[in-house]
Amino acid sequence: MNTNTSQAIGVYIRILYVATSIMLAGAGGDTLQIHIDGITKGDKVLIHDDVLATGGTAKAVCNLVERLGGKIVQCNFIIELGFLKGAEELKVPVKSLLTY
Repeated sequence: MNTNTSQAIGVYIRILYVATSIMLAGAGGDTLQIHIDGITKGDKVLIHDDVLATGGTAKAVCNLVERLGGKIVQCNFIIELGFLKGAEELKVPVKSLLTY
């Protein structure tokens, strides 16, 4: 559990088919899972992923973090498929290294 809310933290969120912790449906019917104590109220969170396409998975991750009380600072991606307009689905700043 993070007790210092003045710094951004990193928490591993994975896509699963069966989950036992807090869960939320993601893109394609997959399940996202995070430990309940992975984020506490007021934590600042940066989200990193490889590809932003339609934004479904990233939006589900954002919702999961917010359900635990975290504040999303920004979502970062290596590749963004801009023609799919996934960044428009997110209500936080989005940065990508490459946009196609």
